[in-house]
Amino acid sequence: MTTLLLITSDRIVRADFRGRSPRLVGCWEQARGADESPITLVEMALALGPRRVRGVWLLTTEATTSVLPMSRDMLAGSGPDDLAQLLAFEAEAITGQAAFEASLSHVALPSKGHDSEPQFWITQIPNSWQSAAEDAVRRHSGRLLGIAHPAGVARPIHAATPRDGAWRRLELWDDLAVSIRGLASGELDVDVQTRTQRRDGTFDEVLIADASREDAADANVLRLTDQQTLERWLTVWAETLSAQTIVVPVQRIPKPPLSATQRRAVMVACAAATMLFCGGWYWLGQWRLKSLTAELERIQAPAKALEQLKQDETKLVKERDELHKQAADVRRDVELLVTGMTRQSERQSKLLASLSLFRDEHLVVQKIEGQAGETRVSGLCLRTSCVQSFARKLSRELQACGWLVSPAELASTSVLSNGGPWKFTIVLKDMPSNSSLTPTPSKENKVAKR
Repeated sequence: MTTLLLITSDRIVRADFRGRSPRLVGCWEQARGADESPITLVEMALALGPRRVRGVWLLTTEATTSVLPMSRDMLAGSGPDDLAQLLAFEAEAITGQAAFEASLSHVALPSKGHDSEPQFWITQIPNSWQSAAEDAVRRHSGRLLGIAHPAGVARPIHAATPRDGAWRRLELWDDLAVSIRGLASGELDVDVQTRTQRRDGTFDEVLIADASREDAADANVLRLTDQQTLERWLTVWAETLSAQTIVVPVQRIPKPPLSATQRRAVMVACAAATMLFCGGWYWLGQWRLKSLTAELERIQAPAKALEQLKQDETKLVKERDELHKQAADVRRDVELLVTGMTRQSERQSKLLASLSLFRDEHLVVQKIEGQAGETRVSGLCLRTSCVQSFARKLSRELQACGWLVSPAELASTSVLSNGGPWKFTIVLKDMPSNSSLTPTPSKENKVAKR
């Protein structure tokens, strides 16, 4: 199978052919982006069809084609091997393509007279395009056969154009107008001009490769935007490239000295030899490493023992310091607890003494309850005034002990006609300054008072 790739300024096309007489089996195309790199464009063209390819030809308008006249004096003394380099240096002034940045292919055009200068039809392929195309095709398991400019296919395209005898075609590309004249001898006479120059004469075919409108009344107008014309034109190119003698300038890519199968076999053999060598070297290295490791462990054993002793010593010192710290904390907690218990005992004694001192015959204290941060004194009274007076006296007396005494809370029992007796509750709250120093009772204290 032969694959033909076409990359122009606005489209990417892939066509696959089979057989010695190329028969089109598939054609795919898509629009081209603006800033893709050469390798991206070739990859995109290859991706349009099946993954695997074999022989690939690339036609791209990124190549430069022109007709270059040469003087006989310059050609004198130059051999076939020097002609391409000589043409590259001469074309640099015309095409602007540096001689060392592109590969040049050439075809000698028929002589127009005994005294006329020799002319060569040349195509320059940028090195970046050639290397990118080779890499992309190689990744698809194929081989790049050659690169050419798509202008100047060496056979008539339109079915009505006779193949035997002379014929003429005008091809209009992005910025070029290429006139091809097929001679009865099978040679081609080519003239390459810019699109702005005037074209004289009549043509059997006019091939319009872009979207511009240039028609000829006396010719078969062909447009590559038409699918049928595109497929016919690609088939003619495939026939031209498959011929024994190619009369268009095509940069042929030399066949590598080894086939893909041979390269694969050499790679496998080299890989096996490398693995064997690396395996032996690894085994020897491991054996030597084990012996050195054992010797090193023997030498380092006393040092490791000493290091372990130092670590144990450091650990014991840390544990000792931690125990000292814990002992200090326990002593401080005991001191605080003893102080708090003494303080609380004094407060309770003061409370009981105050209750006894300020007792009233119209009230009785039934219960003393201790809670978190407060102490509640509750009981019964016959008169509410005596309870509030009792609370004020307690407030003045117990403030020095760190208690804030709130007014009595009263609740009627409605046993008597005046609502009495009344239940009362006096709340003694710990002052904030003494709350951290004075432990609170853990259980209720109930004292009965007569």
